Amino acid sequence: MGSEAFESQVNLVTDIAGVHRSLASATAPGPGQRVVAIQAVHHALMRKYPVHIAVNITSMQEMDPPVIAAYFDDLRAIAARRTLFFYCCNREEKALPDGTVTRFAEYPWKEGDRHIVDGPCPWHQFYYALMPPFYRPYDGPIRHRLVELAP
Repeated sequence: MGSEAFESQVNLVTDIAGVHRSLASATAPGPGQRVVAIQAVHHALMRKYPVHIAVNITSMQEMDPPVIAAYFDDLRAIAARRTLFFYCCNREEKALPDGTVTRFAEYPWKEGDRHIVDGPCPWHQFYYALMPPFYRPYDGPIRHRLVELAP
C-alpha cells in the first residue's frame, strides 16, 4: 500500500513527453500526482513547469559546479516568472571522486535571495548503517537553506 500511494503521488520525468503527461495529470479531475521528480541530468525540464517550490536534498553535492550553476539558472528563470521557493539541504563541503570540491557557500546564491531558514540541518546530520554503530555522522556537516529565489 505504501509504494502504491507513493507511486500515485510522484512522477519521475525524463523527457518533454513526460512533462506533458505530468502537466495533463495535474490538471485532470480527481487525484493526481503531486510531486514531480527530475534527475539532475534533465534539469532544464524544470523550466516547463509552473513550479512554486523546488527541493534538493543531498544530491546537489554530487554535481559538478557547472551542473550546479545550470540548475540554478533554471531555477532563476522560473523565479523571473513567479515566486519560487528553493529548499536546499546538502553538505557544506564535499570532494568528488575526481578531486573537485563543491561548497554549499559557493553555490550561485544571490544577494537578493530572501533567506527564510539558513544553518546546520537539525534532522540530517546522521545516517543509518547495517553494522554498529547503527547511527553514524556524515563525513561533514549538512547545511540547509530555504530561500525565496531572486530572478
